[in-house]
Amino acid sequence: MKKYLIREIAFNALCKIILDQGYSNLILKNLLRDENISQLDKNLITEITYGTLKYKYTIDLILKDYIKINKTNKKVLIILEMSLFQLKYLDKVPDYAVINESVEIAKKIDKFSGAFVNAVLRNYLRKKEEFNINKLNDIEKLCYEYSYPEEFVKLIKYQYDENTNLILKSLNEIQKVTLRINNLKIDPPKLLEMLKACGIEYENSKIFDKCIIVKGSFNVEKMEIYKEGFVSVQNESSMLAAEILDAKEGEQILDLCAAPGGKSCYLAESLNDKIHITSCDIHEHRIKLIENNCKRLGIKSIETKILDGTIVESSFLNKFNRILVDVPCSGFGVIKKKPEIKYRKIDFDKLIDVQKRILKNASLYLKNGGTIIYSSCTLNKLENENVIKWFLENNKEFSLEKIKIGKIPKIMYNTTDIGITILPYENLDGFYICKIRKYEV
Repeated sequence: MKKYLIREIAFNALCKIILDQGYSNLILKNLLRDENISQLDKNLITEITYGTLKYKYTIDLILKDYIKINKTNKKVLIILEMSLFQLKYLDKVPDYAVINESVEIAKKIDKFSGAFVNAVLRNYLRKKEEFNINKLNDIEKLCYEYSYPEEFVKLIKYQYDENTNLILKSLNEIQKVTLRINNLKIDPPKLLEMLKACGIEYENSKIFDKCIIVKGSFNVEKMEIYKEGFVSVQNESSMLAAEILDAKEGEQILDLCAAPGGKSCYLAESLNDKIHITSCDIHEHRIKLIENNCKRLGIKSIETKILDGTIVESSFLNKFNRILVDVPCSGFGVIKKKPEIKYRKIDFDKLIDVQKRILKNASLYLKNGGTIIYSSCTLNKLENENVIKWFLENNKEFSLEKIKIGKIPKIMYNTTDIGITILPYENLDGFYICKIRKYEV
């Protein structure tokens, strides 16, 4: 495939993500389904798309020396951003090739855009050493070095202090695919033999025996081991939330915000499908994801229900032994997967209100003596510890449970024992997990 066509696919992906507020993982998944695109080309498209999103803040900071960003055509700006990413952060393609191919894409917008892109990029190459980082204060330097908006860096600095650099750096790293082995269908040793036969390199998880981390770039969903239901893609942080629930065979379990069903399926596999799990989501199409996963994995113990977690479901009252509440959140812990999260505007008051309502409703569905796991894939303590503090202050029949998971690097136990925070270290997602129990009566 011609290089400019590769870059045009990346450009189209970025337009859908930046201008239409799409999710990078879903956009790329759809665009890269074309069998005519080689794996090498898919890798480059992915690298340009994610790299541009990852370093967009720094790139825009540099571009401000050359253009008036707010007055530049939004699609032309995206061409400049993806071009500057390649010129500054990649060394695979000569500078002239990046410029020529970017100009070709810009020409399709209007007759002036090609010349404009050409002039800006050549001007950058002439003056790229002139950017003076010393004009920036300490926070601005962190923003420039790791490419995050100032509000985000200030939040992380305020809440995590000495771990700020680790968090900012880790969230920019490329994440490897983590596979959970389905013991209902295959023994781990046999699965590992299949991977070796396919020439796939992997490393063992340091946390779970039935979990491996694979190396290299490929589409797991097209592999036979995935189609046959031998494995699922799930990060270890998410698996920990389900593990800490400590569910037992025969219990009634509720997964209140379940889609696409990773935690529910992990529980079903771990308990040999001898449990009853009700997995809920507000959207019908996401319920289908859970059902499709269950069918693929051979799981019978999960029933699904379309449910708005913020509205009380009377048939659930006092019904469940244990409940998973993985609330909708800002997603700051999964920026590795979705770098566009850095730049999305979030109404925290509205979001936190939703989280509180979902947790409150979950508490109504719990039997006496039962436990709730409240979790999120964000690092923002306003959505995590503060929500739990609010809940405990207003629901005296609940108490915190101590979480014991052994020694895992870069897991923070909150100083006030309000749950644990998993930092996005190495291949882990940033995650928060808290366990609360309802008193026996």
